[in-house]
Amino acid sequence: MSSKNKPIIRLEKKMKSLSQIRESVRYTRRGVVGRPIDPEVKVGPMYGSDDPYRDAKEILSSVDNVRANAVHGIEFVMTASPTYFRESAYAWGEFEEPKLRAFLNTAIEWAKGYFGDNLVSATLHLDQATPHLHALVVPMLNGKLNCRELYGLRARLKKLQVSYAKAMAPLGLQRGTPEVGAKHTPRGKWVAEKEAEQRRQAEELKDRERAVAEEEERLRLLEEELSKREAKIFAAADAVRDYASETEGERALLETREKDLRLDVRAFDRDAKRFRNLLLGLEEMKIEVPEHVIEEASAIAEKFGVPLQ
Repeated sequence: MSSKNKPIIRLEKKMKSLSQIRESVRYTRRGVVGRPIDPEVKVGPMYGSDDPYRDAKEILSSVDNVRANAVHGIEFVMTASPTYFRESAYAWGEFEEPKLRAFLNTAIEWAKGYFGDNLVSATLHLDQATPHLHALVVPMLNGKLNCRELYGLRARLKKLQVSYAKAMAPLGLQRGTPEVGAKHTPRGKWVAEKEAEQRRQAEELKDRERAVAEEEERLRLLEEELSKREAKIFAAADAVRDYASETEGERALLETREKDLRLDVRAFDRDAKRFRNLLLGLEEMKIEVPEHVIEEASAIAEKFGVPLQ
């Protein structure tokens, strides 16, 4: 059964001289030896003194007859899957503080118990992709340097990994099932593969960013076109309102003119009646009305639809 988040511990390097230990300490402490770590460097001692090189040298000074090829010190790296510390594996350098604190407490207690007095120091690194600890161990056994017996055999390293996994299990970290016939990948090859994978992921990210930029440009052009169409619609609506306003004014003017005409017709009707009465009175009085006057009056009356007869 596999787990999403796994405990990780590996033997980083074996050092066969004090000078190599000094260089290892300079790297893990970022060049700061013999004084407290600058908090801005994001590197900090979690176990041991401010000068691990001095402490390792003091332990080794008690050993007699050191072989020329003897391993003087071992550097272990302790960490966990990136997604234990944070939600996204690609969120470089990010971590959740409670999870980091739980990891540090558990890992340090395990290292103190497993390595005992051989543990010289443990240094936390937060300036890289995933939080991790560098542990400096002097492989002492019965007063002598004996790396082979302690950590040189496959069975010894397996025992160390199983012990570490068991200690980290309460944090939800579970060691994967060892593959039958699995082969160790040299660190250089592993680093090259990881760098190639990171480059591939970076290219994929660039492709996605380009696609997003293209989509944003398409949306911008679409919004621009919609704005133009919206402006045309508003202009057309204004024109319709203006036309409606003008039409309403003309309609009101026509209604006024119609009312005036109706008044004129009624007034002419009254005048026509009086003119008919006048004609009748003239006829009774035997007074002859000129023909052209009657024709002009009849034409005007016919125009307004008011007969004289």
